[in-house]
Amino acid sequence: MAERIALADPTDSRLDGFRDLTVADRRPDRPGGRGAVIAEGTVVVRRLLASPY
Repeated sequence: MAERIALADPTDSRLDGFRDLTVADRRPDRPGGRGAVIAEGTVVVRRLLASPY
């Protein structure tokens, strides 16, 4: 399981890999994408954690 990290600043450089995901080459569903899954919000995260994926 991934480690949880507290962030107070949205410009924190640790978030750089999650910015500009509208750019096609950064999206996991496009050739060359990195395969990242981004889930936002309590309901979405709970459903994702309960899923077999």
